Amino acid sequence: MCDECDRLWREHSEVSQRSFRLEARLRHAEATQDHNLVQALTTHLASLMQEQNRTGEAFVEHQAKAHPQKGTAGSQIG
Repeated sequence: MCDECDRLWREHSEVSQRSFRLEARLRHAEATQDHNLVQALTTHLASLMQEQNRTGEAFVEHQAKAHPQKGTAGSQIG
């Protein structure tokens, strides 16, 4: 993996981890029926999911342009 691959993958991984933690907080808020917190977390989670998609796409695009001989990079994004 080149330096740019590493940076992009690290960025995507960090966003994904934040998203997973936020999803857990959202499930807890739903279980405790804290409707205001559910609404706030849902909005924040939607934003994080967009960022997660953006960072994943940036990684895949970089792989396709910089390392086309390596095959399908998209299979690495979950």
